[in-house]
Amino acid sequence: MFNYQLYFSKKRKTLGLQVKKGQLTVRAPSFLTEAQVEAFVLSKKLWIEKKLALSQQPDIKSTSTFDYSDGDTLFVFGIKRIISIQQQRLVHEKQNPLNNTSDVDSNITLTSQQLIITLPTEQYHASDRRLFVRAILQQWFDEQISQYVLSVLPVFEQQMNLFSQGVKFRIYKSRWGSCNSRQQLTFNSLLAMAPHYVIDYVIIHELAHIKHMNHSIIFWQLVDCYCHQVDSAKTWLKAHHKVLHLPD
Repeated sequence: MFNYQLYFSKKRKTLGLQVKKGQLTVRAPSFLTEAQVEAFVLSKKLWIEKKLALSQQPDIKSTSTFDYSDGDTLFVFGIKRIISIQQQRLVHEKQNPLNNTSDVDSNITLTSQQLIITLPTEQYHASDRRLFVRAILQQWFDEQISQYVLSVLPVFEQQMNLFSQGVKFRIYKSRWGSCNSRQQLTFNSLLAMAPHYVIDYVIIHELAHIKHMNHSIIFWQLVDCYCHQVDSAKTWLKAHHKVLHLPD
């Protein structure tokens, strides 16, 4: 059920809905009950979901100013995180006579608000640091989406009785997934930027192509049977597609 602000008015004769900045407002005639209003809101579920998704347009920097530095933002599973780049502290280990160097790895820490990228000193101070950051992010998104897809894909396969013959992950420029004639699925690694329900929609979409290699009515009927948020998922992707990528 949606959270909404409800206002009754003696002057109103009809129910009205307004979605602004992610907030749903309902205005109703005073002769209606709250139960009647709630029933009306439920009847407009798909319309409301579309409007809510469109009203939450991202306000992150455009790709022309995104340069992989502190303050830039990226979506991770539908939540916008602020990038924080930090220098990794060296851990002095017992010196090996055959190796007098300390080996440190780059890593990412995810918090509720931040995407913390920790770099070795040499990379942190490098003039082309953004290239290291981009490579780290690309690998990390690969790992995130593969872990999620491989954990839920078997569930959807069992439900739909459709089974893939292999799964790959890569970065596409203009698609979120694909299914070839050999029933092999490929998913865009940057799907890890989208909410889980959007990723689920893409998985179900590609599994449905195992049975229907087209976008016919029966294809969409199959997708609708197993995904109840098709419209809201498509709307979210349409509203955010301009920022769901890693600039060169």
